[in-house]
Amino acid sequence: IPAAANQWSISTPTETVSGLNHLEGMEVTILADGSVINNQIVTDGAITLPLPASSITVGLPYTCQLQTLYLDPPNTQSTVQGKRKNIQAVTVRMEASRGMSVGTNQKDQSTQPNNATVPWVNMKPFKERTALIYAGSAIPLFTGDERILVPGDWKKPGQVAIQQTYPLPANIIACVPEWTIGDSNG
Repeated sequence: IPAAANQWSISTPTETVSGLNHLEGMEVTILADGSVINNQIVTDGAITLPLPASSITVGLPYTCQLQTLYLDPPNTQSTVQGKRKNIQAVTVRMEASRGMSVGTNQKDQSTQPNNATVPWVNMKPFKERTALIYAGSAIPLFTGDERILVPGDWKKPGQVAIQQTYPLPANIIACVPEWTIGDSNG
């Protein structure tokens, strides 16, 4: 009899992941059977999952960030670097990705003193769960173009920011902003 999707496994599902002594006392991020699990602290070299899983990845959390160059569209009479710009929407072309959020005009992380981390604000996540994906099952990775309306504001940089805070892939192929050019604020 054919087995339904998510109803079988080659390996025996488990709730406990051990052998994490090198991460003792540290907060780890977890991906279990394609679903993100809340971060946990490693205790006695192990963590306990809320549900049994077969394919489990555990590691240190980090935030993946991408910022585009300042907007200066071609085919204009002169540069628009000194003019205010408003980005209203962004189309992100991605391959086998999930869980990202998009915003505009965030702090340039590379210019912060002592590499200080400045949290990005007003980031808008892609909506990924649809009626075709049953609750309790992992959302599949997406390949293609995804357009998202972003909270715009009139700023000179005109920069798009994309962020991934989950233990999921973020393979960005292209970023296509939709913008309006304003006049200089002087």
